[in-house]
Amino acid sequence: MRKIFLIIDHKAHIRNHKSVLSRHQGYAAEIFSKSNDSASLALLSLGLNGRVEGEKKNHIWLFYFPFRAKEIYANYTKIKSKFLELGSVKLLISGDPWFGGLIVLVLKKMFFKDAVIEIQVHADIGDGAWRRISLINHLKYSIARLTLLMADQVRCVSTMQASKIFSRLPSIESKTVVIPIASSLESEGVNLNLEVDRPLSIGFVGRIHADRGINKFIEVVEAINSERQDFTVVIAGSGPNSEEFLTALRTIVGIHRISNYHEVDPRQMRQIWTQIGVLLSCPQAESFGRTLREAISFGVPIWISPTSGGLEFAETLKNEYFELLDPKISVEKVVQQFLSLSKIKIDNESAKKVIEENELFTGQLVQSWLKLAEVESSEGTR
Repeated sequence: MRKIFLIIDHKAHIRNHKSVLSRHQGYAAEIFSKSNDSASLALLSLGLNGRVEGEKKNHIWLFYFPFRAKEIYANYTKIKSKFLELGSVKLLISGDPWFGGLIVLVLKKMFFKDAVIEIQVHADIGDGAWRRISLINHLKYSIARLTLLMADQVRCVSTMQASKIFSRLPSIESKTVVIPIASSLESEGVNLNLEVDRPLSIGFVGRIHADRGINKFIEVVEAINSERQDFTVVIAGSGPNSEEFLTALRTIVGIHRISNYHEVDPRQMRQIWTQIGVLLSCPQAESFGRTLREAISFGVPIWISPTSGGLEFAETLKNEYFELLDPKISVEKVVQQFLSLSKIKIDNESAKKVIEENELFTGQLVQSWLKLAEVESSEGTR
């Protein structure tokens, strides 16, 4: 019987975002190849509306389960029959250690008693700055302390992130793997001409959310604009704070100096990166920095806040390829950093190195899943 690796997508984030779904389709294809079709990746998204759905897209099974009190038993019966047709759930995966983590623990107890559990940690929960962002983050951390202890495997995305977590939960170190986040975009950059002059523009790429440092981004744009008005702002992303973010930027630079592409399909991101002169990434806490790697692979220098993920990646780069954003520096220094980065050209060797490292991440993650679920892989490991 085929073994199912089931990812719990409790907010339907993976299902509803093209770039994230594309990455998971890559995981599914790798599982199909390495397991000789003895294992499959499935995604269970949860919601309140709609009906039970189940379809296969490029090796990944997409299931949707609506929670409605009057229909919950009937919906459960439908989804259960779909799983039985597909195989047996042997691995439950949560992309976060709080609500998703609690859900996989409940699913194992009630329905999939033979399954093992992997809980992934993407946020920098071991960093005090992350916990102080909000009361919700503090609550999430408390939940994570419970779920991580009960997981069979914990996946962190950087060594610095893992070290901070181990300092607070040393008992999980033996069951933790460190595997960075694979990008579906970086391979597109390999054929770019990195010698061309870049536009004088500042870019924001990713989820538009308070945790991503959008207020600091606005402050930096305002500081630069107070000295010069010959630059543009490029936005590629969406999120709950999109409207207020864009309204603030329009107030500062005007609508005609903003290019807003919303969420972009990975296949079109190459065109967006050619329009960005400098990527500004200023979250209060960040564990890995996938977008930073994408930027370098497309020849775009990075301007970053001193987070774990940003600093760890910066250590692998030439000094001139990045600037650290100091929250206390003067307007003159902000402008100087922006103009300095705008003149930088990333060499092809550095971009290629990022791309080659990225190509390993999907295989490493899938191999860890096969080993955890005891599936024989084409590489001969268990």
